[in-house]
Amino acid sequence: MLQHLLRQLFFISLLFINLSVCANSTIDSLQNLLNHPDTIDLAAVYNNIAYEYTSVNIDSARLYVDKALDQARLNDDHSNLATGAYYYGLTHYISQEYDSAIVRFDESIEEWKKGNNPEKIAYLQKLAGICYGTMGNNNKALALYADALETYMALESDRDIALIYGNMGISYRRLSQHQLAIEHFIKAQEYFDKTGDRSNQANTFNHIGNIFRDWEKDEKALEYYEQGLALAEELNMLRLKGSILNNMGIIYRGMGDFDRSIELQTASLEIKKQEGNKKGIGSSYLGLGITYKQKGEFIKALDYYKQAVAFKREVNDKTGEGATLGNIGLLYVALKNGKKAIEYFNESNLIAESIDYTELLKNNAKGLSDAYELLGDHAAALKFYKLHHTLQDSIYNEKRHQQIEEIQTKYETEKNEQEIKLLQAKTELQEAAQEEQKKVNLGLLIILGIVIVSSVIVALQLRSKNIAFKELVRKNMELTKLQNPVKKKESMHLSDHKKEELLLALENYFKEKSPYLKSDFQLNDCAKYLETNSKYLSQTINEVFKVNFNNFINEFRVREARRLISEDLIKNFTIEALSAEVGFNSKSTFNSAFKKFTGVTPSFYQSNIDNFQFMD
Repeated sequence: MLQHLLRQLFFISLLFINLSVCANSTIDSLQNLLNHPDTIDLAAVYNNIAYEYTSVNIDSARLYVDKALDQARLNDDHSNLATGAYYYGLTHYISQEYDSAIVRFDESIEEWKKGNNPEKIAYLQKLAGICYGTMGNNNKALALYADALETYMALESDRDIALIYGNMGISYRRLSQHQLAIEHFIKAQEYFDKTGDRSNQANTFNHIGNIFRDWEKDEKALEYYEQGLALAEELNMLRLKGSILNNMGIIYRGMGDFDRSIELQTASLEIKKQEGNKKGIGSSYLGLGITYKQKGEFIKALDYYKQAVAFKREVNDKTGEGATLGNIGLLYVALKNGKKAIEYFNESNLIAESIDYTELLKNNAKGLSDAYELLGDHAAALKFYKLHHTLQDSIYNEKRHQQIEEIQTKYETEKNEQEIKLLQAKTELQEAAQEEQKKVNLGLLIILGIVIVSSVIVALQLRSKNIAFKELVRKNMELTKLQNPVKKKESMHLSDHKKEELLLALENYFKEKSPYLKSDFQLNDCAKYLETNSKYLSQTINEVFKVNFNNFINEFRVREARRLISEDLIKNFTIEALSAEVGFNSKSTFNSAFKKFTGVTPSFYQSNIDNFQFMD
């Protein structure tokens, strides 16, 4: 059992790396060779014994590595010096002493350089990169991965190329460079398909799901998680199953289904405890802390956070430690203790700055703004609020986001809304035609003619598209006048009397209280007010309106924004201020939702509103 546990610990954070260890090697037979008169290469025997001990007893492994290194130095044996340094690094890696592991891996690389062995050098660069990434230094990790990738490309080693691409994708995600992350995951998946590596395909599904989760595309994220989970269960990949269950729990937490989230995260925690995965246990404690905090159970949340910090520090997981400290800061903001919150945010920022964790710095800036507001220091609150949005703009790139966007919305309502979809399709066709026009090249002799003709066509297309967008504004104004707080699809026939009552109560609640205008309004809050079960409410909304709760309330927020613009009630508001006014946490999310439900951006809608009048 102990041997199995130690072998599992070796794979912690190794991600795509699969080291082959012979579990049945006999240490006794190797030790007998030490006294055999025909044994010439004692350093190699010592190294082999050390390797076997890495899965049994770390101290014994290091003892035999020292003997191997001493013997290798006597003979100026670069091969065994390199192997011994590698095995020594392995013992540090298993013990999660990543700094020491890197030192030993570097020593091994220097020895292999003397022997001109590029394949082993690339392998050690990969291991060192994983150590740097685990500690939060992802830029250094990427540099090492790039060097290893160059070697593997020259060797045409498809399996190793795939693993490197996968690890690079993880580092890019940690640096919030999501476009590069998903591009590398896709490259990794192509090579895994080529080599038939189904276990790493499952792992990559999980990582791609994480990207869509970062982009708040819950349905797409769940789609990838479920593909990864199915493969993990089929291949009996217990560790990956635990990771995916935890990630799915995060999604359901975002949907406001806290009971389902806790159920999934607890199942994940039990798997990690069974494996002795300390880093994973820390992550599960952090996730459960966030869920309980959002559920309003602050004392329980704080307890989970403190356990998470302890585990993260034990395994030197700077990324996880910084994120947990930031969440403790947010908890104290919720408890109205601004001074304590600032203390934890500052501690978190020291870590985030040391590992270039921009996403965490962005989140902490918002938390610090709220904390200083609690203390009445409005100048400091404004300073950190501006920093939050500056960092957010540097991370989020809507154009790149749309290049990867694969989610198709299903938005059906009255006749006017159907016309909006038709107009959207028309503008998309016009844009496609415009792109095709740019590709036309009939040769140098007729370039001038093409430019002239193309200019005329483009102008006409832009004019046509502008007219189409303005027609969208007009249609949306009509909808603003006609819209009801909650309207069921005409094709829906409800036989359940309780469901009818729930929808009526929901309509009255939204009409009288407009709770969706609160940025922290969740499914659980709605269910509590309506005195019903959150799962039943979520199911009812899904069945009747064919959307999840997040999209459901976002539509009402967009309707309110449309009303405020149409009635000229926010004349001096910026788009960012308008988004906050109607309940959105960020301008980018507001822009995406507004365009999704209206067909145009809020700025276009606002700038063209004066061209139309409501007809009484």
